[in-house]
Amino acid sequence: MAALMVRLAEDGNPINRTGAGRFVEVYPAAALRGWAIADAKKDTPELLPALLACAPWLKMTENSLALCAASRDACDAVAALTARAAVVGARELLPEEHRRRAEVEG
Repeated sequence: MAALMVRLAEDGNPINRTGAGRFVEVYPAAALRGWAIADAKKDTPELLPALLACAPWLKMTENSLALCAASRDACDAVAALTARAAVVGARELLPEEHRRRAEVEG
């Protein structure tokens, strides 16, 4: 992720690590906790049903469901929908008390 952020900055894109900028850095475990999946470190077979229960609007093909059931990485990629939520303004903003730290650490 750090290399991508450097490349974006080199290409003239301002980096705002608080989630308020053009690019959003997403941490799948944090996204899953934000979706009220209490144990975001669940094994993959347990994670997919929990994710689908919290996101009933999520439509996936049978192939995508099978991939997510077999791979934690694929399931984490679905959690990256948080980035899309940021684009459409459907996410909570970072609380002010965490903003200064996020500006430095992401």
